[in-house]
Amino acid sequence: MKNLLMAVCCILSLALTAATDDKTDNIRVDSILASVNGTPISLLDVADESVNEEARLQMMYSGDELKAKVKALRRSILDDIISRKLIVEEYRNDPFEIPRQYIENMLDDMSSNFSDGSRKSLKHKLKESGITIDDLEEKAQERIIVEFMLGNLFYKGVDVTPRDVFEYYNRNSKDFSTPASIRLEVIYLSNGKPDMDKVLKEIGADLESGNAKIFNSLVALHSEAPNAKNGGDLGWIEKDKLRPEFATVKDAPVGSIKGPVQTAEGYYFIRVAEINEGGKIPFEQINRKVEEQLKREQRKEVYSKYIDDLRQKALIRYFFKD
Repeated sequence: MKNLLMAVCCILSLALTAATDDKTDNIRVDSILASVNGTPISLLDVADESVNEEARLQMMYSGDELKAKVKALRRSILDDIISRKLIVEEYRNDPFEIPRQYIENMLDDMSSNFSDGSRKSLKHKLKESGITIDDLEEKAQERIIVEFMLGNLFYKGVDVTPRDVFEYYNRNSKDFSTPASIRLEVIYLSNGKPDMDKVLKEIGADLESGNAKIFNSLVALHSEAPNAKNGGDLGWIEKDKLRPEFATVKDAPVGSIKGPVQTAEGYYFIRVAEINEGGKIPFEQINRKVEEQLKREQRKEVYSKYIDDLRQKALIRYFFKD
């Protein structure tokens, strides 16, 4: 259940960010993208789950290519939301008992992660963001239902032998090599900001020491990127996939700060947080990962067939053009 807890904690983190982030948008425009048996799915439902990945995409693409990548990401997340709703509906047609304690344990853990550890403090923090504890419980319950449905009914039969694992590794060895990657943190300032030259000079002067804490403080103070609330961290990005404008960071050492880097949409200050030079991973070091990958592929086949069957029985409408 550890991965499930992480997923629900992510829901809460994104929900709090989406509800409180008015730095770049005073008015959040919503629209209905699809419906599942009459239940609507909105643009905000999708954006709440895509915000962090969209920030990463902005470091790799720009212009029409960026728009296409964001559109594909949102479509993928929309289809995932549809699948989850179909699974929950299937469960409710023939429910089985799911221990209440799972939800209680999640709420306790989220109280520790997002407040002072008390349920009362969690409720207060949610209320400030326009979210109720009932909303959170509903999201947690739906994730638990999906996990139980897939785990109990469809994944138990998936099994592989050591020989299966080794043969799979040999057939797909390139997939078990790590590309050269870099983890970046950014401060983003959009074009049109008042006194831009002055702001850029002030930030540049503050960053001369290269201090990570100062950088993170300036992220919170100045950055207009959606991921500003997590220190501007973009996660790992393959070096070869960085946009040309950010090529200067590819060979920069850990802890170095580049910027301001000018782009069509604005200016970036970029800190190199970590570097992974990549390379092929020996089977002995990765056999468990290979086994999990093979199981995931088998589960994916089972899952795809299951969702296809549910879709055949459902009324799904899309309210946009590809």
